[in-house]
Amino acid sequence: MTRLYTHRRGFTLIELLVVIAIIAILIGLLLPAVQKVREAAARVKCTNQVKQLSLAAHNYAGTYNGELPGLYVFTPATASWLFTVLPYLEQDAIYKLGTGGAYTIAIGQFMCPSDTSAPTGKCPHGFAVSSYAPNYQVFGTNTSKGDYRANYRIGTIPDGTSNVIVLAERYGLPAGAENDWTSAMSMYGSQFAWQSTAVPQVGVPVAQSDWLRPNTAHTGGMVAGLADGSVRMVSASVTQPTWWNACLPADGNVLGNDW
Repeated sequence: MTRLYTHRRGFTLIELLVVIAIIAILIGLLLPAVQKVREAAARVKCTNQVKQLSLAAHNYAGTYNGELPGLYVFTPATASWLFTVLPYLEQDAIYKLGTGGAYTIAIGQFMCPSDTSAPTGKCPHGFAVSSYAPNYQVFGTNTSKGDYRANYRIGTIPDGTSNVIVLAERYGLPAGAENDWTSAMSMYGSQFAWQSTAVPQVGVPVAQSDWLRPNTAHTGGMVAGLADGSVRMVSASVTQPTWWNACLPADGNVLGNDW
């Protein structure tokens, strides 16, 4: 009986290196696509959260005869804008704790998925932060006895609700500051962030962010909520006059073509 012997040939070193190189090239080609998909998903979630916050302001106004939530008030209780709208975001349990019991609670709805400045949703001393800041020009210019309240009701905004920004993205922990959602820090940040001399920072690293301005990690634009409850992506190329006109509720100017 004759036995047949077969010789199995293995991979040579060169063939193995070629296979590894091909795999590396494929990974290199796929990685940007995966990152784009992740960023697109994060942008969609962020957009939805901003829309819910904008609608929360509407629902608050519907409850209080058109009155918009104050940016930061001490009467009848000490509360920030974001704390005030908690009941309209299905966060009644946290709202009932009061500001004293809620200030360390990180709320997912207040954090953009692309905001890496505060991975735990808190600042170093334990206060919970937010990736969003309200527009001081809308909610805080009417000051009285320490309160920062809105000058207008939802139906009396002179420039119309579709032409005025009510909130936009801002890192939870921008360089040199923090955006605490329950404290006056969010008010102070938004008071200066909406300055007339600068535009939002789009796709900026946290270390290079300016705490006096709105900023976002998104590369396609910054998510902003309007007074009519709609949401839009503000382009990185938006000019300063257009941006500032969108922030002012009663300037009477038409928004530029770059809006």
